[in-house]
This record gives sequence, structure tokens and C-alpha cells, in this order.
Amino acid sequence: MGRSGRRGRTTTARPTTARAATAWAALAAGALLTAGCAGAPDAAAPVGPAATTSASGAASADDLRDRLLPAADFGADATVVGVTLEQAGTGLSGLLGDRHGGAGGDAAAPTVEPAPCGSALEALSAAGGGDGAGDAPVLAGQAALGPQARTLQVLSESPALAGVQLPVDQLLAACATVTVTAADGQSATIGLAELDAPELGDASAALRVTVDRAGQDTLTALVGVVVDGSRGLLLAQTGAPGAGAPDEEAFTALLGDAVETAAG
Repeated sequence: MGRSGRRGRTTTARPTTARAATAWAALAAGALLTAGCAGAPDAAAPVGPAATTSASGAASADDLRDRLLPAADFGADATVVGVTLEQAGTGLSGLLGDRHGGAGGDAAAPTVEPAPCGSALEALSAAGGGDGAGDAPVLAGQAALGPQARTLQVLSESPALAGVQLPVDQLLAACATVTVTAADGQSATIGLAELDAPELGDASAALRVTVDRAGQDTLTALVGVVVDGSRGLLLAQTGAPGAGAPDEEAFTALLGDAVETAAG
């Protein structure tokens, strides 16, 4: 079910370590931190081409680029740019540093309660580099910046993704409400709830995330993760600044379109 007339796009894909455990952590961390993208549009700046390494027999970066959503799916007024995994991670994990005074490399790590939920945040921060072990997935990503919504899409392929499970029930039982406190004492309360979305691929999960900070409006993010064979998809969306929460029905429809396009 591929789409013809795909647009050209400058997208950088870099290898990084892939493990089943990291897939679960990406779901949690992506949900917890994607809300930071709404306030950090510079994290989605256009990028230049870079060398890409792929596992034998795996899709190439160009293949995955062609399986990203077309720009038209984000609306006529949206600006769509390529992003690397590192840029995506900066937009996600930067929420804690940028919003709580700890963006610098020497800043103390924030405190997360319940403590086990902090491992998801650590996994996301490490996702851009990896330790060189295991299979390196091929990656492609893009960000769509529109007047109503900010959307991040990342598509990856690796044998390590095959058979990955997304235990949303366990995540919600352990981390339905998370408090993150920075070294300067500022804190945010993050709430997770399952989003009403159809089952997709071999395994899928969709979450609604709310971020509450003292003196600030509640921020809402929608996050969908789908694994189909050795291919994984992350779609995350927040409202644009001043536009309110994203539309859940429109997001789940976009997630379905993204899965269809990724399948080819």
C-alpha cells in the first residue's frame, strides 16, 4: 500500500544500539518528554546528508525516507524538515534541562519519582549514542511544524525490534503519575493515560501525556509507537504554542496513515 510521487527530503540517519528493552524505554521516555518539542522548534532544524550504515539485508535510509509520511499529510501550512535521532532526543530529553535549569552537561540529574520511571529517561538520553553493541538500526526522521500542531515521526528498522512487546499496562501501573524535580527545586508532574487507538502492526501503544508545572498551562502530548516485524515507528505530537492540546482523533488517524505508509 505504497504512495506514489513521494517528495524529496534531506534526512540524516545514523546507527545506534537497538535492544528490546530500549524499545520499551523509548515508549515511556517518548511519552514523558515529547511535550518539550512544543517549546523547542529549533530542535527540528533542517539537517544535511550524512553517511549511513545499515545491517546486511536491512532497508536503507533512503528506503525509510520514502516510507515517512508525505508532507501533505501534515497540512498545507506545515513546514516539514528532516531530523536525526540526536535532534529528536534533544527535543525530547531537553525538556528536563531547558525547562528546569539543567541543560548544561555539568548540571545535576533531575530526581524522578517513582524512581524506576527514571530509567526510561536515561535510556532516551543514551539512545543517540549507544555503546556499539548489538545490531545498528537504520533510522529516518522528520518534524512537521504547523500552526496547530508540532509532530515528530521516527522510523527505524533492525532485527532487534522483531518480537518486541509494548507492555502499556505495566507502564501505566508503575508510571501513571511521575514527578520530576530539578536540582534547583523546580518540578513537573507528568501524567500518562492510554489513548483510544486501534491495534496496529505486531505490537502498538498510544498514550496521552500531560505535563503540569507551577504557574504554567498544562501541556498535552500524544505518542504512538508501532512495531511491525523488524520495523518500528514513533509518532508524537503536541499543540503548537498557543494552539491548545492536539486533536486525538486526528492524531490516531495520522498514526494509522503512518503505519500504512511505513509498510510500503
